[in-house]
Amino acid sequence: MKLLFVDNSRTIRTGMSMLLSQRGHTVHAVGTGQEAIENLKTNAAAFDLVIMDLYMPLMNGHEAAKIIRELPDLCKKIPIIALTASEDPRDLEVAKKAGMNDFVIKSNDNQ
Repeated sequence: MKLLFVDNSRTIRTGMSMLLSQRGHTVHAVGTGQEAIENLKTNAAAFDLVIMDLYMPLMNGHEAAKIIRELPDLCKKIPIIALTASEDPRDLEVAKKAGMNDFVIKSNDNQ
């Protein structure tokens, strides 16, 4: 699969890109919701899936997903997976309302 991975943490972007690439996926990683939107605006066909952190500065994943869903054609259909350290079930509800298709909890080292 061709993945667009969005996370403001350089460490997480690097680690997840390596892990996903080792599993045979092509990964394009960006650090902001705005970068994700720009990539999809210019070439939505280049991606099969978006994996996006929910909590990023400037524009969070919820806001970015809403904007992506308002873009034309392919952007309405591309699956978006929310990625967060939060285990709050309300986050899943907000993610779904924003147009995200599913929700994955990443490790939270503070626990």
